[in-house]
Amino acid sequence: MSKIESALAKARARGMQLASSAGTRKAGTDLVPAPGRSLADRQSREAAAAVALRKMEEPWLLDQQNLAERQIIYSGMADARAAMAFRDLRTKILQAARENCTIMVTSCAKGRDSAVIATNLAVSFSLDDSKTAVLVNCDLGAPFIDRLVPSADERGITDYLRSASVRLEQIIHPVGLPRLRVIPAGKTQDHMAEYFTLAKMSQLLSELRARHADRYVVMNAPPIYDSADTRVLVELADYVVLVVPYGCVTESQVTNAAKMIGDKKLLGAVFSDMPSLPGGRRGVLGWLARLAGVGLVPSRNMSISGKS
Repeated sequence: MSKIESALAKARARGMQLASSAGTRKAGTDLVPAPGRSLADRQSREAAAAVALRKMEEPWLLDQQNLAERQIIYSGMADARAAMAFRDLRTKILQAARENCTIMVTSCAKGRDSAVIATNLAVSFSLDDSKTAVLVNCDLGAPFIDRLVPSADERGITDYLRSASVRLEQIIHPVGLPRLRVIPAGKTQDHMAEYFTLAKMSQLLSELRARHADRYVVMNAPPIYDSADTRVLVELADYVVLVVPYGCVTESQVTNAAKMIGDKKLLGAVFSDMPSLPGGRRGVLGWLARLAGVGLVPSRNMSISGKS
């Protein structure tokens, strides 16, 4: 067992245990509606979702070269290991969540790793033609996700939270991928402002999910140690995925990050930027292929393994 896996195990021993499929969250701590819908209700929701999906027409689509340049997974990749790793993570989230949910991605250290992983996690949901995803850039100092939006002048989450005149429709942007929408950081940014403590942020997440019965919201957050915003966003998310940059953090850093997230939220850890195996193949998506070298380490009662 590696040091980081050992650290996660120690955190689990302090009370980290995934609620069983029959379990429920404490009232007021979960944005997911209570289970127990009737068959007729579920069928009605599924029919409404199918109609809504048909209305999500894309003004344009990125080709495979553009997807590769943006480090985005896609169906039919020559090296499918990265796509399979993200689909594994998506499957575990679907198993943990009764309905659509909000997932936050954060990291133990600075870097763009969490933004790339958050992006591809959202893409993995949208690759399922029965689901939609919204990727929300809550890391105001990180441009990776914002670059997916064609115009740098587009409004984003900070504009919406600061102004009562900005409508939700004005901050949700197509990015050339079916069933995926992106909310960028926004033009109006005051890095000292406490945007995410507003009740409007919680309402925003609820409304994003309510628009489609099978919509999944993925938030990219700043590193857990560097921002009070991230600790606020933990409270707003249903689940959290912790990115562990390979070889860049200590055992105690991972353990402390797990404690800060808490036992009810943390789904697991993703090792990023793994070194290639001897003789391993590196193409234009080599960075993502390395992500799949070890893959995902469960923090609780999960059995995710990496693809080699």
